[in-house]
Amino acid sequence: MKSRTLVCAHVLAAVCIASGANAHAGDVPAGQLRIAGSSTMAPLVAAIAQRFRTRYPAVGISVEAGGSGRGLAETRAGNVSIGMVSRAIGASDKGLYSLPIGRDGVALVVHGANPVQTLPARQVAAIFTKPWNNESMRRRVREAFRHHSLAREYS
Repeated sequence: MKSRTLVCAHVLAAVCIASGANAHAGDVPAGQLRIAGSSTMAPLVAAIAQRFRTRYPAVGISVEAGGSGRGLAETRAGNVSIGMVSRAIGASDKGLYSLPIGRDGVALVVHGANPVQTLPARQVAAIFTKPWNNESMRRRVREAFRHHSLAREYS
């Protein structure tokens, strides 16, 4: 977390300088930064922005969530200083520069009383990617996740 904060703080400082946020060399950064995009990144970037503002109070920073698509669109349109995107940018994103600041971790979490004690990675992948043609598996997953909308959606 510390290295991500440091990298993003440097990015914020660089954007302040590059966007003309400080008028003269040697001045303290000042101006406005608008950051928009990934809802996943928004809490981290908002915390970094808050720490950045304690050091450079003349810099106003707004952090707006709305999804990676919004971050890309707003950046392409020039409406934001920084677009937050929680995925790799692709070939269709030519002209944009990305600077990864971290990696996500995704986990399935179940209650300790859940009857499913183990679930191999291949079965997890099958739940989300393959048609359910095995009635036994469909029944086990439906029971294990009976209170979750995903089980109803895919059963």
